[in-house]
Amino acid sequence: MSDPYRLDPAVPCALLPVRLETRIRARGDGLPGDELVCRIYPDDIHLDGHDPALTADEIAFGRGYWEQFWDAEGAPDADARRRLAWQQLATRVTPTRAAWVTCWLSSTICCVRPSRRWSNGGSVASSARSAFRRAISCAAVDAA
Repeated sequence: MSDPYRLDPAVPCALLPVRLETRIRARGDGLPGDELVCRIYPDDIHLDGHDPALTADEIAFGRGYWEQFWDAEGAPDADARRRLAWQQLATRVTPTRAAWVTCWLSSTICCVRPSRRWSNGGSVASSARSAFRRAISCAAVDAA
């Protein structure tokens, strides 16, 4: 290759990601003016992989999220409690994965919203809560 600015099409070339940091500082050689200093750091190669299968921990964390989400229903601070449930899930797995976990679990039998109120709108029905917990246990056996 005689010209260093021309790539040979027969040779593979990969442009890897880098992170640039720049600073302007006073010149070190005593001449007037400033100089631009650049640092180039190799960055991580982005791999966009998605495993649709959930781990046992992700299922447990997701079920905890949905239980907290439903337990907040009717509470005066329901929005704050639901945000807290989301924050807890998103810190245990990445926020993107947390979105997948909640989406996947919301479509399974274990996370079908239980009917938790009496017909007159009174307090939480404990029998519905028990049925919900039994459904979670059954789904855990099916998932394993």
